[in-house]
Amino acid sequence: MKTYKMTITAFLVALASVLHWAELFIPSFIPGFRIGLANMPALFALLYLGPWYYLAVNFLRIILVSLFTGFGTSFLLSLGGGILAAVVTLILYFFTKTSIYGISGGGAFFHVLGQILVYIWIVDTPYMLLYFPILAVLSLGAGEVLAIIISYLIGALPSMDKLAGIKRTR
Repeated sequence: MKTYKMTITAFLVALASVLHWAELFIPSFIPGFRIGLANMPALFALLYLGPWYYLAVNFLRIILVSLFTGFGTSFLLSLGGGILAAVVTLILYFFTKTSIYGISGGGAFFHVLGQILVYIWIVDTPYMLLYFPILAVLSLGAGEVLAIIISYLIGALPSMDKLAGIKRTR
C-alpha cells in the first residue's frame, strides 16, 4: 500500500507541475491572479491519501517548478503562499469539521495572503495590502471552483481501502 501511495504522489507532483506550467498560458485580466490549478493535485492528495502526502505534493511541486524556472521571486512567492496555506489547510483539516469547500477556500485565501506578505517583504512597501481584498475575493471563488472539481473526482474514485483489498468490519 505504501508503494502505491508513493506512486500516486509522484504522479500528483508531476501533474501539479504540468498544471502550473499550463496555467501560465491562460490569460489573466487581473494582475497577479491565477486560478491555482496546480493546487488541485495537492488538495486531492489531502483528501484521498492523507496530510503527509498533501505536504509532499505541495512542496515538491514548488521545488520542481523552481528547478526549471529558477529560485527567484516566483519561488519565494510560491513558498510563502504554500507554507501559510498548508498551515491553515491542515488546521482546518484536523481541528474543524470543515468541508472540502471550506478547506479549499481557506487554503486559497491564505495562499494569497502569504504571497502578499512575501511581496511586501521583498519590495519593502506595505501598499500591496491595498490590493489584497481584490485578490482575496478572487482566490475564494477560485478555491470553491477547485473544490467542486475535486469533490466530483473523489466521489467517482473507489476508496483506498477498496483498492488495497482491505475489508472493514464496520
